[in-house]
Amino acid sequence: MGAALVIACVLAGGCATGGESEPQPEDLTLLVTLNKSVYRPGEIVEARVKLANNTNEQLELPKLSAADGGSISFWYSLATEPDASMQRPPVVSRLERPEGLITLAPGQSEERTFVLTRLAEYSGPMLLQVHYDPNPAGSGRTEPKIFSNPVAYDVKGELLFGRDPSGYLMEEEAIGLANAVAPGEVRSGDAILIEDEMGFYKWWVNLQVQREGGQTQTLAWLVDPYFGRVIGQAQPFPENMQNDPRTRGQKSLRRDPSRPDRVYMED
Repeated sequence: MGAALVIACVLAGGCATGGESEPQPEDLTLLVTLNKSVYRPGEIVEARVKLANNTNEQLELPKLSAADGGSISFWYSLATEPDASMQRPPVVSRLERPEGLITLAPGQSEERTFVLTRLAEYSGPMLLQVHYDPNPAGSGRTEPKIFSNPVAYDVKGELLFGRDPSGYLMEEEAIGLANAVAPGEVRSGDAILIEDEMGFYKWWVNLQVQREGGQTQTLAWLVDPYFGRVIGQAQPFPENMQNDPRTRGQKSLRRDPSRPDRVYMED
C-alpha cells in the first residue's frame, strides 16, 4: 500500500488522550453501524461495515469477508469490561471463499451488512468493534490492522430465542415457530438441520397435525435458524432422516473446528 496507515483508535477506548497530539486523518477508515440500539437476548444483530479510502491513490485491498481466513472479524464485550472482548463470527455461507480483492479509487468506499446471532447472549450494555486486515493473503505486506469505531448497544428484556453454541435456533424453538402457523392441533414434532444449495442452514420441521374430523396429517415447514422465522411450507422429510447422525436434532450437533464443513455428534 502506497500510503502508511495511521490508526486513530486501536481498541475500544483506545483513542488519543490528553497530552498527545491529535491523530491525523486515517488513510483507511472502518465505520460500523447497527440496525438497532437495543436488542432482546437471543435476537440477531445486523452490522453495516463501511471501508473507505481516504488517500489520493487507488488501493487494492482484500474484500470484506468474514469467512474462515477472511479480512473481517467481530469482537464484543461488556461495556464495563472493554479489554475482555470475545470474537463472534457472523452468518457466512459455507461456500463463501475469503480470497478476492477489491479496488477502491480515491474517496471510494465498500460496504457490506453482516448478520450476527451471538452478540445478544448476555444482558447489559455492550460494545462491538470490527477488525480489518488490509494485507492480501500471500502478498507479504505487513500493514497494521484497521479498527472500527466501538459501537455501544444494550441487551435487555425477555429471551427472544434460545440458541446453541453455534448461534443456531434450538430445535424446540424451530418446532414452536412451525407450530404457530400449523392449521390444526399439533400432536408432536421433529426437526432436522439441513444445508441448502447456497451453503446456509435451515431447520426442516415435521409436525403431526390433527385436522378437523380427527384425522392426523404430517405437515412440514422450513425455518430460518438465524432470524427465527418460518420460510415456508415443504414436503415432510422421510422418517429415516431423523435417525441419520448428520441431520439429527440440533441439541447434539456440534461443529468440528478442524473440518468447518462438517458436523459431528456429541453425546
